[in-house]
Amino acid sequence: MPGDELKKEKVRSMLTPEVLVCGSCQQKYSEQASCAGCGKNMLSPGYNGMVYECPLCGELYCENCWDTMEEHH
Repeated sequence: MPGDELKKEKVRSMLTPEVLVCGSCQQKYSEQASCAGCGKNMLSPGYNGMVYECPLCGELYCENCWDTMEEHH
């Protein structure tokens, strides 16, 4: 059902170090919350860096991958 899944915007709003989600939600929304570079699930409590979003394609990146891309420009 369409109403069952959280909107991508809501998932993205939770991608901050201050917000923790339960293990089942980490799994359920891992595809929407994973780094496009390395695949790290940024909803995981083990990840406490920044989350970056490309303004053109909307892909999400962890701090390490984003910094690496910035260095190559």
